Amino acid sequence: MRAKAIGGATGLCRTVAGIAVAIAASTLLARAAGAEQVSPDASAALRFEAETEDPFATVTLDGQPLFRVRGMPAYPAERRAQAISDRIAAIAADRSVTPDSLAVVDEGAESRIVAGDRPVMTVFHSQAEIEGVSPQAQADAYRSRIAEAMRAYRQDRDPRRLLINAGYGLVATLVAALLFLGLRRARSWGAVALERRLKVRIEGLEAQAYRLVEAKQVWKALQGLVTTIYLGA
Repeated sequence: MRAKAIGGATGLCRTVAGIAVAIAASTLLARAAGAEQVSPDASAALRFEAETEDPFATVTLDGQPLFRVRGMPAYPAERRAQAISDRIAAIAADRSVTPDSLAVVDEGAESRIVAGDRPVMTVFHSQAEIEGVSPQAQADAYRSRIAEAMRAYRQDRDPRRLLINAGYGLVATLVAALLFLGLRRARSWGAVALERRLKVRIEGLEAQAYRLVEAKQVWKALQGLVTTIYLGA
């Protein structure tokens, strides 16, 4: 009896252990499968990216590139980048909007970058997931880049800087004009000097030619005189 009891207990323990191992294995498999899954939005974005040659477009301000954004099936990257660029240009030109007023508002599946009550752009968490960065880090990076671009945009259009640039341009124009006039005058002086040298040379040639003509005439006269004397003799 005692041996049968011990054998039954041993079998029960083995059964319980087997069940525990099976449960642990299924749990690990479920976690591994869950880690490899992505959200439906990310899956749709991946399919769209696979079907699009270039799913990115560049956001710019004043012709300077800021960052690149992804497109969506109903919102191509070029249109999205242009819309964001236009909003950034609008707040950069409005000096009542300070770069420090830019903020990131987290709204669950997306983060919005705003300037006060004015929307600037939206960072979709599913797209950040595809790029392997956290949505908060990506939104903060975009916000910092926009603020930096706004400061540079306004600095380039500061009245004092514009006045200084205009002064530099005027000085450069005057220097160029003086150099041009100096070159023209130098060319004029060179032409006059060359003309004088040529005139001297020509006059020298004329004098030599005149002397040659006179010598020829004298020689002909002598020949005529000798001939006359010879015939008279």
